Amino acid sequence: MRFIVVGLSLLFAVALGGCQAFYEGFKMGRSEDCYRLAYPEQEQCLQQVAGSYDEYEKERTARQRKEDLP
Repeated sequence: MRFIVVGLSLLFAVALGGCQAFYEGFKMGRSEDCYRLAYPEQEQCLQQVAGSYDEYEKERTARQRKEDLP
């Protein structure tokens, strides 16, 4: 039963927010992992996670364009 609820919730999230919802969810999980690290590593980790979905999408699109060039 729990599997069905989780599956339906996931489907609902995809339908409403799509990729951005997944990005934000993974970002939150990564941030929680960062807080388990010692201070210097924690700061570096949080800086890596700090970007918005729009920034991520721009970087991803730019990388794809570079890869598509002959």
